[in-house]
Amino acid sequence: MTSEEVRWSDVACFVGRSDHIPSTLADLSSPDKQVRSKALRLLTHDLAWNENVCEATPYAIREIVQRLERREIAHPEEALALLSTLGNGEAAHPELIDWYGRAVDLLSLCRELMESNLKLYVSYLSDPSARLRALDVISSYRERAEEAQAELRRAADLARSTEERKEIMAAIDDLREWNETSVDEPTVVLSGDLFDRKISERKAAMMRIGQGGYVAPVSKVGPFLSARRYLIRHIMRLLERSERQRL
Repeated sequence: MTSEEVRWSDVACFVGRSDHIPSTLADLSSPDKQVRSKALRLLTHDLAWNENVCEATPYAIREIVQRLERREIAHPEEALALLSTLGNGEAAHPELIDWYGRAVDLLSLCRELMESNLKLYVSYLSDPSARLRALDVISSYRERAEEAQAELRRAADLARSTEERKEIMAAIDDLREWNETSVDEPTVVLSGDLFDRKISERKAAMMRIGQGGYVAPVSKVGPFLSARRYLIRHIMRLLERSERQRL
């Protein structure tokens, strides 16, 4: 199904209805960098607000994938970065949406749509400008991690340069690390009251969105941000602080 066949006016994003999403997706193919940058910012905000996905997100993921398959995007690294954000989104709790008459879990659907195109991402490894972004997508695989690792190993064997092989091998390490369970990882524990309050706040926000209201994004780290991402950001801040002190 193409973007023209989706009833975007019936699909909700984080600013209300999604009528503007098709034209914004088309702007990803613009030769004007400013137009593309604006489109990326808008799509990230409207489809992955505060790192959460919404009803329109899986439709957009599928459209981006189709455009990448047709080689319609002159700068695929930008679309691949957006795809990684949308396919690895989070949510306060599992939510069901109507996906062509079938009730499906929103988060699982977004991940399924992203991970079902492994061959496509591998095909972009031969493009030096898109390779790292394609590797970012592949190294974030969860449900098909073993399949992704096998494809990356084949790609490493076929690499045409030492640099390309090093980048692919680094992605294999990232893929393995992101799929390992470590007892040393921090955990996020929510009290029942806090969890209920966050759910109520999210439902109220979605009601305002459905009525055409605007909900400003939350910039601070919330309790639903993955512990792994929080840890990485904390380590990066420490490294940056150490570098500043060294200088």
